[in-house]
Order: sequence, then structure tokens, then C-alpha cells
Amino acid sequence: MFEYSNISAIDADGASEPVTLNEAKAWLKVDYSDDDTVITGLIKGARQTIEKLTSLALVNKSVTLTIETTKEERVTLPYGSVSALVVTDDEDETLELNDTYSLRGNMLSLNGSGGVYHLAYTVAVTDVPQALKEAILMEVAERYDNKGEAKEGISEPAKKRAIQFAHAWL
Repeated sequence: MFEYSNISAIDADGASEPVTLNEAKAWLKVDYSDDDTVITGLIKGARQTIEKLTSLALVNKSVTLTIETTKEERVTLPYGSVSALVVTDDEDETLELNDTYSLRGNMLSLNGSGGVYHLAYTVAVTDVPQALKEAILMEVAERYDNKGEAKEGISEPAKKRAIQFAHAWL
């Protein structure tokens, strides 16, 4: 059995949103620039909500987390395909690939009898499926149409479009 803790996922500097301002304005049928700042913020918020629902990164990210295991484990890492992985133990010693762990996509195999492992990695996003872009646009529209109304979670249309991509990792 394993447990995740201390999870942090930070958008990479200069990360491009999967939906542009122009795409969102076209979806909303907005042809003026007065709300550009608002719409840009809604795009980011909607994308973050979709990421939380699906456990997939939709922009490049830096991720850190801690995994505690009691035995040899296979662990699905959050947010998609992993690159530039660094694994350290509780004594801050860097562990070697193949000796202590192996990685395939976002599946981490920890060899040995368990312990506490600290991971730092990047997720490089190359392509966002059209259905997830549409889910972002649906969520932007919902938030734009209901500005000022405090609402938790995600709209049903956006959720239905995005849920097929959800990965359970917690």
C-alpha cells in the first residue's frame, strides 16, 4: 500500500493555454475587447478545473510529491507523461533509475522493501484532445454567462465532455 502527500503542481513559466482568447471569444460570440482580461482569467480557471477533474496536465507543469510505501509498488503518477524525473529518499540521496525504480510513461515501479520517496518531475504537454478543449470552452461559457454567482465545481456539460479522460490516482 502506498500514500501520496505534499503534492504540488505548478504551471511552467510561459505555459500556453490549450484554448486561446480568440477561440473562447468565438465560442462565446463576443466581438469586443472589453472583457478580454475576464475571459483570459476564465480560460485559466476552467482549464485548472478540468485538470483537477481528469488528473491530466493540459499545460506544461513542474510536479513534486512524496510517496510512502511499505513494499515494492507500481504507482501511477499524476498529470500524464513524466519527463526529467528525480527521485530522492528520506536522507535526500538521489536514487538511480533501474536500481531503485523504473518509469514507463507515468507508471513508476519502486523496487525494494518500501520507504519514503520524494519525486520531482516535469510534464510536457504536446497535444490536448479536442474534446478537452471543448470542455474548457463549455466551462468558460458557463462562468462567463454566470459572472458574479458563486458556484462550486464544474458545469454538467463540461464534466460530461471531460470525464472520459479522467485518471484516478489518489
